[in-house]
Amino acid sequence: MQETVSEAELGWLAGLLDGEGSIAYSVRKKHLGYLGMDLSVCWYNTDGGIIRKAVAILNKIGVEPYLTEASRDVEKRNGTTWLQAHKTYLTVRLHKQSAMRIVLEALHPHLAGEKRHRAYLVLRLLNKKKNGSHDRRHSNYDTEDWYLLGELYKTSERKRPVPQELLDRIPRDYTPDVPAIRA
Repeated sequence: MQETVSEAELGWLAGLLDGEGSIAYSVRKKHLGYLGMDLSVCWYNTDGGIIRKAVAILNKIGVEPYLTEASRDVEKRNGTTWLQAHKTYLTVRLHKQSAMRIVLEALHPHLAGEKRHRAYLVLRLLNKKKNGSHDRRHSNYDTEDWYLLGELYKTSERKRPVPQELLDRIPRDYTPDVPAIRA
């Protein structure tokens, strides 16, 4: 029997995602020249207690995350190393689409700023896939999918440029048939 998740727990997990997590996305070339989208939701921290609490809440929501551990130097943006070098980073990762959908739907009302917008865009993509609008063998994405992924690239903290392969799939005059994509 699945436990009930409190609004406080959802708010805590959303705050952790806002501050110490990511909603990641990328475009990659697949076999036969097809382009694919990779999506994931991750939380990062060096405190095992925080990670354990995040996993417990995710389990209550009904998903089983992947856990990884990595030890590395932490560098500042200017290339210098922080005082606490070689810290062990713990990562909680969701990359199954069903798990991401469940969690982002639960957390979306509690998210703020760009992470909220990114969650909305990813949910739009995932919900289209859930409704059977994609051929799973070849991942035939439509123009709206590529547009949504382009919007995700625009929300990046690092302001990554939108890959040319992606831009080539969106007609210049394309307008989504939904109201503005701010949510």
